[in-house]
Amino acid sequence: MRMSGKSETKLHVDAPSAQRRLTVFFRIILILPQSFVGMILIYATGMLTIPGWFIAVFTGRNPFHRLTSAMLAWYYRIGGYGLLLTDTYPPFRLVTPLYPIDTEFEEEPLGRLSVLFRVILVIPAYLVLSVVGCGMSLFALAAWLITLVRGTMPNALHGALSAQLRYSLRVTSYLYLLQDAYPRGLFGDADVAPSGDAADASESTTANPTPTAAAPEIAGVDAAVASNEATDAEVAVAPWSQDWTLRLTRSARRILVISLVLGVVLFPASIVIGYEIGHHAAHSAEQNWSTYYGPRVATLNGDTKRAVDALSATPPSWPAISAACHAVNSDLQSLASVPQYPSHGPDQLLLNGFAIIYRGELSCASATAAQQASGLASAAAQMQAGVISLVGFLSAIPTP
Repeated sequence: MRMSGKSETKLHVDAPSAQRRLTVFFRIILILPQSFVGMILIYATGMLTIPGWFIAVFTGRNPFHRLTSAMLAWYYRIGGYGLLLTDTYPPFRLVTPLYPIDTEFEEEPLGRLSVLFRVILVIPAYLVLSVVGCGMSLFALAAWLITLVRGTMPNALHGALSAQLRYSLRVTSYLYLLQDAYPRGLFGDADVAPSGDAADASESTTANPTPTAAAPEIAGVDAAVASNEATDAEVAVAPWSQDWTLRLTRSARRILVISLVLGVVLFPASIVIGYEIGHHAAHSAEQNWSTYYGPRVATLNGDTKRAVDALSATPPSWPAISAACHAVNSDLQSLASVPQYPSHGPDQLLLNGFAIIYRGELSCASATAAQQASGLASAAAQMQAGVISLVGFLSAIPTP
């Protein structure tokens, strides 16, 4: 399909077929390895788009088009499998011929101005995708339950999910500079209309039908017009075709409209809920600080300053150093024992370091005066370095 001479990313999904109930039931587990790969793919695609954007602004070409389109095709094969559009497990490779979910990316010149403002221009399409995605999540759950019971997905649900997947692909392709046409076609292709009431009675699906024989005149309607209308039976059983046409009947389109209406309600609600959860987490963190961290850190700060003063005294007072370091060691142990205490590597090393230093300092108590002075001088140097590190650690602890 073309819009103002610009090509659009194409998606083909085979007609719904029988699926194994066991794989449907465990689909969320089966897709985990592919989901991990998918995260890597979408991250790598985004990373390639950054230098590609700078080049495309000046040249009007995306130099990474072939690689990013191959990675994005794999990513959406994973998405289609997760949405139960096929029971065939996606292979772990970029190029997969004859897979039930196929894509086509046509490389063409990009408008430099639209590339420059691509991140801003994609926002309306992304909002539409987010809204319809919120609503379709409920239908996706219904599709899983129905497919689990029936062993096959209803045609209308299959069509609506395919339309959502294709629109998502086009939005992503537009953002990642794989197409210059603005994303459209959420409700299927307007040039091929579904049949009327008979289609709704049978529930149609999405597919790429092969050309059908010319229909006879129906109540005065021109046969050429009638030939462009597909019955649900035709759409459901149509084999592979190269026209990449997405045919939706009214039932599938109604699902998409309902999803948009639900999404208008659910999408803002999800933002509000997310804000409330974040606000509650921040309030809980502040309470934890006041209850657990604050008093202990204040005590640790005071004992650390006293340890610094004791280590800096001339001549050094070994009993004062011992008492100060003992206090710091106890404060660290008390802080680390708090259940809500965030365990990090550096402070745990400091805790262990102070414990070792303190034990070494105590062992010098039974030594001779010369050995004690030498041993404590070494221990004091280690403790002073540890206290300096501890002061830096304490200054990095965020306070509400």
